Order: sequence, then C-alpha cells, then structure tokens
Amino acid sequence: MPQLYNLRDVGFYFHGASKNTLREVVEYFNDGVPENSLVPASQITGLFRPLGLTPTEIDDLTEFLSNGLFDPNMNRYVPSTTMSGNCFPNNDPLSRIEMGCN
Repeated sequence: MPQLYNLRDVGFYFHGASKNTLREVVEYFNDGVPENSLVPASQITGLFRPLGLTPTEIDDLTEFLSNGLFDPNMNRYVPSTTMSGNCFPNNDPLSRIEMGCN
C-alpha cells in the first residue's frame, strides 16, 4: 500500500490532525469509537468496530507501520515519464516546482 509508506515522519494524522503518533492511530482503530459523536452511526461503515488487539499486537503493528513500511529512498518510484506525457501527478506547488512540473 503506497499510502502507508513512510508514515512515521508525518507528525500528525487524520483530517483535523487529532492524532499525533502512529500508535494513537492504531489505538483509535483498535478501540473502534468514532471521534465525532455528531456523526450519525448510519454514516459510519459497519467495518469500523473494535479490533480487539492485545497490547503486544498494538506494539507490533505500530512497529511495522513505523519501520517495516519505511523507505528512505521513495523517490526511486517516481516515474521519469508518464504515458500521457504529463508530469507525474502532484498537487503540491513547491514539489511541482522542484520536480520541474510547471
């Protein structure tokens, strides 16, 4: 899952930055308790429920997300070209400039 690579250095998680560590994220999903009590239960997927992980499993999963999916050289996966001829998709203005995508 490319979306899970290098999460340890993000520093905040979720849309409102309500979690500051990967361990907090794992614990949140393990507890299975929605953060916003104003969101109706009908709008939350039935897949969101307590996971029942043990403290050791929480430690192991946090370790895996932090280090097992860490790659200090992710740039090697950035394609030099795309089939469309357009620049590699990127919505960050600074990195578009740095990659020459103007």
